Amino acid sequence: MAYSRFFMPLVQEAKGYEFNGRQPAGRCIVEVRDGVGKLSVWVQDLKIETRYSLFLVFADKGQHVGFDMGTLAVDTKGKAEVKRDITNIHTFNIAEVTAVAVVATGAGNVTSPLCGYRDAQVSWRHSFRVWKQEEVRVQVPTPVPVPVAEEPKTIEEPLVPVVEETSVVEELPPPVAEAEPVVEEPPIPVIEVVEAPPPPPALTPPQATRPQHNIQIETTHTNTQQLLEAIFSVNTPCEPFTNQDHHVKWVQCDRLEQMPLPPDCLHHNSEPFMLRAWADHEHFLLGITEAGNQYIIGVAGTYSAEDKIHAKRLGFTQFKPLKKERPRTGDEGYWLMFVGL
Repeated sequence: MAYSRFFMPLVQEAKGYEFNGRQPAGRCIVEVRDGVGKLSVWVQDLKIETRYSLFLVFADKGQHVGFDMGTLAVDTKGKAEVKRDITNIHTFNIAEVTAVAVVATGAGNVTSPLCGYRDAQVSWRHSFRVWKQEEVRVQVPTPVPVPVAEEPKTIEEPLVPVVEETSVVEELPPPVAEAEPVVEEPPIPVIEVVEAPPPPPALTPPQATRPQHNIQIETTHTNTQQLLEAIFSVNTPCEPFTNQDHHVKWVQCDRLEQMPLPPDCLHHNSEPFMLRAWADHEHFLLGITEAGNQYIIGVAGTYSAEDKIHAKRLGFTQFKPLKKERPRTGDEGYWLMFVGL
């Protein structure tokens, strides 16, 4: 089962689109599983009087091409969320995504209140054009009707005039030998022309060039740090434990999609243990060490021997009670997962 995932924290670029004085922020996740691609975008604190469009940005022949993901509908609280199937939206490979941009429509020029980059920041606005849906349909079939099959018919024609040559030079049989090498000439242009068809397969299946590993996660230390900073900037700081470790700072998050699970734990949110914890408490904790070399995910729960088994299987190796040093059955607290950076 081939799987790939990367995320891009969305940070403010163009100013003047704040909601109630708060700086907008968000995140984008792109996932591809067995050739099926999905896009998830969440933003908050965007100015509600403006219309916005969402673009996936690709690099193409010295230009940056934006594929229109549609309107980003911001509600009365300055929030918006988009989830889309992106399996067959274009002829590019999903791996060629360089950025995701929220663009203010009607601004005259390309104005992006929020933008996220897959790796390093790129200057995509200076050579930006919108990729239209009809371009995709035209570009795939045009290379296909290459007139290769008709070439051999034109090659056979030189064999007919040989009769004229023999009629003119009947006294010299050797010219018949000269006519034979003429047959050898056609394969040179015809066989080389056949090399033209390979480009269409490279355009048609976006996943053809992807490595066929069981799991492939395309993340970097830099964008993980950016994601954590974005989550910390939009959530409330807290001190959940009485015996607080002052080398760790915490925030309480009330949106499940913000949980930065590591690559091998991406589907834990569908586990019964996690679903029950979220239904009962509707929040999780996110902590980061002062040294910045580790972050911690905390799932609320009640300590029991049975839950300890389930939590450990999912990577939550420690239970920290709210008011005690060591947990006992029935204590309220958090199951903790420690993730290195």
